[in-house]
Amino acid sequence: MLVTLTRFLKSNSLFCINILVLLLLLFGLLQTYGATYLPQIGIYAAGFVGCYFLVRKHFTNWKWHLRENRIDRKWLLRSIDALIVFTIGFQIIHYYVMGNVPVVKALLSTDYYHITQIRQDIKAVDSSLINYTSSFLLKAIVPFLLFLLYQIDKKRFWLYFFIATFYALALMQKAFIVTILMPLIIHLLLNRKWWRAFFFVGTFMSGIVLLVLVTNPTLRPAPFDCGACENSAPKKDLKDNRVASTKVADGIYERVFITTGEIVGDWFHYIP
Repeated sequence: MLVTLTRFLKSNSLFCINILVLLLLLFGLLQTYGATYLPQIGIYAAGFVGCYFLVRKHFTNWKWHLRENRIDRKWLLRSIDALIVFTIGFQIIHYYVMGNVPVVKALLSTDYYHITQIRQDIKAVDSSLINYTSSFLLKAIVPFLLFLLYQIDKKRFWLYFFIATFYALALMQKAFIVTILMPLIIHLLLNRKWWRAFFFVGTFMSGIVLLVLVTNPTLRPAPFDCGACENSAPKKDLKDNRVASTKVADGIYERVFITTGEIVGDWFHYIP
């Protein structure tokens, strides 16, 4: 039985990943909306499972790797280098337009409301071009570059990895650090490279924890903690007597396991 299950998981990695995501969404949906929208999510699940097994042969025969022999490697590397220069150049321009590196400025502050203002100022940049380009970079170009570099040039990958993750964290949006790494993580899972996938999952989880600490000065450990943090914190935070690590863990649990399903419920509620 165990051998059969292991064989099925290995030959249907993509299917299993989608089922896990679906279960994650279902958990949050049940926690927030109960069984109200269970029929809708059930119809989707039944449709997905049915369609998958109808075209299962196409999935099991798919080759999940980059075929370098079909591409002129030198031309490819030059194109990637051009993209890297463009993205790094844009990041420098973005920092200049903002006048600071937001995550660093927030880390040096102990005033909760000042940190909130720093986050608001990121989107307040008076340039649609800057805002749209930044969004396009983090949601499309950077994930693509990281995925491609990992396949063909590990040295370039690790250099760009640190630059890209810093930029994603600098804008103080937790979703960005997840977005830039998710294609690579999915690729590693599909190729059953579990420990490498676990490393990058740990990377974005560490990034999320860091941003939670940056945006909530009362949760920071010494030497960052100080009386000024408590004086500037919202009343609801001052009344919360939980240990800092518990608050961080609860916050991550809420965002990963509850909020995702709640958003699905909101879609069913407002867009029937």
